[in-house]
Amino acid sequence: MQRAPRLASKTAMVVVDMTEEDRHRIAWGRGPAEEGIRTLARAIESAGKLGMARAFVTNMRHATVLRELADAGGLDAPAFRKELSSAFSSHGFRRFLDEINADALIIGGWAKHLCVRDTAIDAMLREYQVLTTEDLLFHRDLIPPQPMMSDSELRLNSHLITMYPDADSLFASLRRTRA
Repeated sequence: MQRAPRLASKTAMVVVDMTEEDRHRIAWGRGPAEEGIRTLARAIESAGKLGMARAFVTNMRHATVLRELADAGGLDAPAFRKELSSAFSSHGFRRFLDEINADALIIGGWAKHLCVRDTAIDAMLREYQVLTTEDLLFHRDLIPPQPMMSDSELRLNSHLITMYPDADSLFASLRRTRA
């Protein structure tokens, strides 16, 4: 379901639970997980080139952001530790978004049907525009494939969520709206 995003005054990229401690689990839903991690790293770099803030949110017990992603985010990308599944349970995360005046979030990470989904729902409840793509989302392949949201949930929230076919098309769209 792709549509033109509303113009956001400030878009931030949020990467959820992509940690060294979970690297072996991340591979579950990505086939060759390393290619997916490289795609996510390129997306983080693209966000930086467009002047977007980037942030990492990890679980309290698994807090070491994947090296490739941390490098792509640079030294100015903060890391937050969440207490529950949503990034919004992280101390300071909402304040960070308020400080940068964010009204749209590009969300990527692991696991798309759990923590990423909860983060997207909490973002929409707070009226952030959510942008994402399948190639930025990781999931467990030991259970039947599950979408981030059902078609009815996507339709119901179509004014707040835009699913792009891939990261390249998402960033191409953002570059056009900023030109």
